[in-house]
Amino acid sequence: PTATATAENSSAPTASPMPDLVPSEGLSFAVYDTYCYVSGFGTCTDIEMVIPETYQGLPVTGIGDYAFAQYDQFYYPNITNFVKIKKLYLPKTITYIGRNAFWASPDLEEIYIFSSQPVFVGAAAFFECESLRQVYSDKLLLSNKSIFSACPSLTTISIGEGTSSMGINLLNNCTNLKSLTIPADVTELPVNMCNNCQNLTDIYFGGTMAQWAQIKQNIKKDVSIFDTLTVWWNGTGEFTVHCADGDIAKKDAVHSKYNLTLEEVRVLSE
Repeated sequence: PTATATAENSSAPTASPMPDLVPSEGLSFAVYDTYCYVSGFGTCTDIEMVIPETYQGLPVTGIGDYAFAQYDQFYYPNITNFVKIKKLYLPKTITYIGRNAFWASPDLEEIYIFSSQPVFVGAAAFFECESLRQVYSDKLLLSNKSIFSACPSLTTISIGEGTSSMGINLLNNCTNLKSLTIPADVTELPVNMCNNCQNLTDIYFGGTMAQWAQIKQNIKKDVSIFDTLTVWWNGTGEFTVHCADGDIAKKDAVHSKYNLTLEEVRVLSE
């Protein structure tokens, strides 16, 4: 598969039409009357895993909770029979990815999602996927917490239209993230959304500069830790928000109408 830009001013890639790939065999499924979803590895050992569009004549609509989670590698390091998925291909029938579905999959590098409809993503679905570099999709609904937290190799991500607010810690400690695409219908930015994304340089916003100014940017004050203030941009470098009608520098892009004045937030971000 190849990658193409999602918009003229965006560097976030999407998957081209799904090529002729041989579906992986041996996967386990949960089967219902009108649909099914992938529930685990089963006997599949494919390094490049291709999720089929159908199973037993039913559409494969999702990836179940913890379906491919490999967190046990951290707790039981002597276990060596984990499947080392490097590439993952999801078909156009997929509408959701369950919580912790790929938690701590250390070898997963690229994800291609060919769905033309919104894909709901559960909490911590890709938490601690340390090798994940690229997700080819602009359809992801990322309203849950910690979805890509601790993915230090991730360089760019696109949030799908229909996501009005992102989850806390969404991109926490994605230290190599360089660009982020946010749709115009986002109304709220949660605390720690881009915490420690120190290489973030470009945010592509689908709306206008006036719309950006109306987004609620949450701030949390922790009085138990010397009045520590937590914001969505903690630990970021100098980034630019690219809007449909112009660019906004970081010092003018961060604000809160709820807890701090704009000037107080500017001082905090220096």
